[in-house]
Amino acid sequence: MDAEEYKENLRKGLEGSFDFKAAPECLQPYADIWAVYNQVNEKYFLSKKVSLYSMNNDEYVSVVSVEELSPEFLFRAREVFAGYISSLKVQEGHMSSLFTLAIISPNEISSGVIDSLSKLKFHKDFCFTFKGWADWALVLIDLKNRKIYSNAKGKASIKNFQSFLELN
Repeated sequence: MDAEEYKENLRKGLEGSFDFKAAPECLQPYADIWAVYNQVNEKYFLSKKVSLYSMNNDEYVSVVSVEELSPEFLFRAREVFAGYISSLKVQEGHMSSLFTLAIISPNEISSGVIDSLSKLKFHKDFCFTFKGWADWALVLIDLKNRKIYSNAKGKASIKNFQSFLELN
């Protein structure tokens, strides 16, 4: 399986829940695919006209393929995403956002890159969590060895990304 096949499998798998949009300009180099999922939970009192509260949970998935992956590339991606997330103005009712960067490598991922994963994390609280928070997950897809690696926030997504490897 090559990177384009994997991206197509991933796109088909995400179609049911995610919307595909143009990535924010600063994230363009890291987004061959930009998928957005917005979930709104509301609690009503007697009627839908009387809303007690509303909570928004958002998830963003950015997918890019890279021939030669290096720790420097990953650290730069973290800086770019951290800058973007830090600059966000959250809406009323925002609870959480998860930004996942999935990097597809057709070649074997080096041990140096895998070792750097534990250092790559980002968490942002908005107004001391009164307006929610955002996290950054990083997932590396090694097509040659058919393996998935991730930082701590990406661990929950490993099975999902692995399932797209098993389609072919």
